[in-house]
Amino acid sequence: MSSKSSLCRLLVGKTTGDVSKLTQEVNGLTKDVNELKELSSHIIEHMATKEELATLQSETKADIAGLRTELKTDIFELRTDTEDGFSQLRTEMRLGFTEVKEEIAKLDKRTVEDTNALAHDVVKLKTQLSAA
Repeated sequence: MSSKSSLCRLLVGKTTGDVSKLTQEVNGLTKDVNELKELSSHIIEHMATKEELATLQSETKADIAGLRTELKTDIFELRTDTEDGFSQLRTEMRLGFTEVKEEIAKLDKRTVEDTNALAHDVVKLKTQLSAA
């Protein structure tokens, strides 16, 4: 019987060690599960509801629509301002060119008059020199 009793003691000792290891593993798993529960509770507590998400979505769509309208208005105003600016610039350039053309015409006329007067003076001087 001593071999049976040794075998029983060996089996009991091994089983006790296995139970101890299993208990440690279960305790570790229990700790992990508790941590997951706490984390899940925190996440769930701060999660948005479907209604909150729907509200946020409609507010975002409304904001985007408002921005589109504002952007279209700004682009239209910019185009109008640019067209007006170019139109005003063209008008100013036309007036400027007209003034320059008029000034050139005056200079041409004065040049012709001065040339004619000079030619007359040259003829007069030739006449005086021939007479002398």
